[in-house]
Amino acid sequence: MEDMGFGKKLLYSLVTALTAAIVYGITLCLLEKAFHTLLLVLLIAAVVLGAVLLVLLIALDTKSKKVKAGAIAGVSVLGVLIIFSSVIMVLAPMMLFPKNHDEDAFKAVEKLEEAKDNTVQQIVCGDLTGWRVCARNARPEDKRPVILFFAGNGMNSSRTAELLLLDEPELYAPFYADCDFVYFDYPGYGTSAGEPTGDSLRQMALDVFDEVDSWSTTSSVICFGYSIGTGPATYCASQREADGLVLWAPYANSYDVYNNYIDVFHGPMKLLVLYKMDSDKYIKDVSCPILIMASDTDEVIPYESSRDLFARAGGSSDFMTISGIGHNDFWVTDKVIESTADFAEGVA
Repeated sequence: MEDMGFGKKLLYSLVTALTAAIVYGITLCLLEKAFHTLLLVLLIAAVVLGAVLLVLLIALDTKSKKVKAGAIAGVSVLGVLIIFSSVIMVLAPMMLFPKNHDEDAFKAVEKLEEAKDNTVQQIVCGDLTGWRVCARNARPEDKRPVILFFAGNGMNSSRTAELLLLDEPELYAPFYADCDFVYFDYPGYGTSAGEPTGDSLRQMALDVFDEVDSWSTTSSVICFGYSIGTGPATYCASQREADGLVLWAPYANSYDVYNNYIDVFHGPMKLLVLYKMDSDKYIKDVSCPILIMASDTDEVIPYESSRDLFARAGGSSDFMTISGIGHNDFWVTDKVIESTADFAEGVA
């Protein structure tokens, strides 16, 4: 472009932009809707970067090649940082909260509810919906403890209820032998309305606790969090009078979760972490008994992050290391399930 006049440079830029727009349009048609926002952000960033480079080339038209090369290199590096930041800010929330709903599982659990044998009930709290797996050893009018569950990011209440009641009833029976097991879907998950963010999950945690605590059959509430759900569970227990707090594979803060994938979120780069959940701060205000379980071979949540959270816990707290299991293995490990049920029974 060095020997081009202004008109040719402008024409070259227009042709390039038109080609990019065509490619963008075709790609948009091929990709799922979830990626449309990301693609739009990348397009805007590319257009802005291209415009800046064009203006720079025109402004430095009479300058030496060394000056041009330095200026272009500087703008390119800045552009790469902007694009990287844009991708992280858009893609990370999509990966953290892939809004999950299982229609087949929903219909299967709905059939159980229609049987009216007090096995499971659909529950509603404002715009949030979920399922209540009723205590097997209690009559409908009996008072009993409630295990209030805050799930991992890839879970939904229908599939979990199906797992507990239909797929592995013997394995998960301790969860609902003498307690109700309650699971509201996160905003945007299942049939719940809204968007999952740090703020919406904190508000949700308080709303569903108040809803469950108001039931005439509730004698106590144990907050139970797994993976990403340990943040809302810990926050809830710090703000409400929970009778116990169980955490599977918890993280001390959101930065630990992000850095486990790409270890760059330090200093100013922390600004790119949009999901803010500071469990290490909340847990200091939790006064009820706490049980933390973590694996030293967890590939998703760093074991050190779970240990750090435990070190900041106040009151009566216990830490269990479940050696040799992966992140998703908590749900199929007898020791984890039995220890959770025993803890719930003890505090209730």
